[in-house]
Amino acid sequence: MGLIEELRDQKICLDTSPIIYFIEKHSKYWNLVRPVFIEINSGNIEAITSTLTLLEVLVLPFRTGNEDLAEKYREILLSSKGLTTFEILHEIYELAAQLRAKYSIKTPDAIQIAVGVRYGASKFLTNDPGLKKISEIKVYVLDDIPFSRTTCDLSFSSQRSDRLSSICLSEGAGASYDSQQCPQDRKELVGFTPIEVAL
Repeated sequence: MGLIEELRDQKICLDTSPIIYFIEKHSKYWNLVRPVFIEINSGNIEAITSTLTLLEVLVLPFRTGNEDLAEKYREILLSSKGLTTFEILHEIYELAAQLRAKYSIKTPDAIQIAVGVRYGASKFLTNDPGLKKISEIKVYVLDDIPFSRTTCDLSFSSQRSDRLSSICLSEGAGASYDSQQCPQDRKELVGFTPIEVAL
């Protein structure tokens, strides 16, 4: 069973790494995480994460002065259909402390997992193999998952896909997102979700 089949119709908690891989189109992992975000956008997967993720993803854009990248992260974490970013409340910190005491994991990892457990996620998507020992939630490590191009229908909607293609996708067989061709005037992308724009 592929990753999408494992996650479909589930509530999942996202660690920071899959979001970075998706937004920055990581050469190794983008084709693996892209179908996950398409399913999230389509409502087939309910995803959650925490505001800690926002902190972690914004460090590099702030350091390099890349405001466009920072805005992409804000949009996907704070305005995405199918992805809820939870504030970290005191109950989360207490549960995270329990997880740290039990497993000797790092504080950020404990907080992310605590958010997943507290808000009812059954699965946690990460790329940290050290978290596989957690028993409170099923942990999926990206490096352990073989990539399959048949795991997901990558067309989120033929009509919307065609329109977005005319704006942001290059022509030709297997057309793929071309950030150089995507307009700087984001008004042209009104009506698309942050996930669709990032595809």
